[in-house]
Amino acid sequence: MTDKKRRGKTKIQGIQIVSFAVLFLGLIVMILPFLWMVLTAFKTYAETVQIPIVWFPKTWTLENFEYVLTTMNFLLYYKNSLIMVVGVIAGQLFVCSLAGYAFARIDFKFRSQLFLFLMAVLMVPGQMTIIARYLLIYNLHLSDTYTGLILPLVPSIFGTFLLRQFFMGIPAELEEAARIDGCGYWGIYSRIMLPLAKGGLVTLAIFAFNSTWNDLMWPLIITNTEEYRVLAVAVATIKGAYDTKNNLLMAASVMVTIPCVLVFAAGQKQFIEGVASTGIKG
Repeated sequence: MTDKKRRGKTKIQGIQIVSFAVLFLGLIVMILPFLWMVLTAFKTYAETVQIPIVWFPKTWTLENFEYVLTTMNFLLYYKNSLIMVVGVIAGQLFVCSLAGYAFARIDFKFRSQLFLFLMAVLMVPGQMTIIARYLLIYNLHLSDTYTGLILPLVPSIFGTFLLRQFFMGIPAELEEAARIDGCGYWGIYSRIMLPLAKGGLVTLAIFAFNSTWNDLMWPLIITNTEEYRVLAVAVATIKGAYDTKNNLLMAASVMVTIPCVLVFAAGQKQFIEGVASTGIKG
């Protein structure tokens, strides 16, 4: 091996070592807050305010989880969050897949202009439209209902764009063959497009789950009673104006985080494939 090749190999190895060190450092920075959350969930309140900081609890306790589940009625909040999430995911998958298929495959007047308009609306912060959404739901007498929680979150411009990209990546020959066999728009959509866009549907479902499960602003605005309160709102109420029980807050946060981790773990393969193939065709 020549000196030039040896120096080149050494340089590549050095770059790899530095890259792994940076990635490992980033991993530590990302994991530490989650580790602190989990450890604090098993501490007593005295240990959470102790100076110097106590990382590991002296006595592991489940009292924080028991208190959250019983005294704070967390099971009710879990039920409300699940109902909200399932409704939003089902609605977004149906509405966004229909809209994405129309923009990708159906040639109608002003299609491109309408799609550009939707992309422009995507840049508008959601906070700017929240008053209009609230007034609409309030005037329809849907505040403090599951319908009021779910309905405004069903239309998703991002979901429409995501599935449009998937449908555009499906070969046109399949659609032409289906037309020869007598399929109309609905037959092509339901029998050809949806099965082939499984990765996109799973990706959208995970995005919808994550955003809806952690949504605080809309449920806080549209619900007034505990009967329809969701997890994000319940966790926010643990924070006091002058004092916060960090052990209870972390126990509640662990219970809220677990479903997100499980959902991503179950669909991570389709999620990664879906994100990677979103921009194949424009």
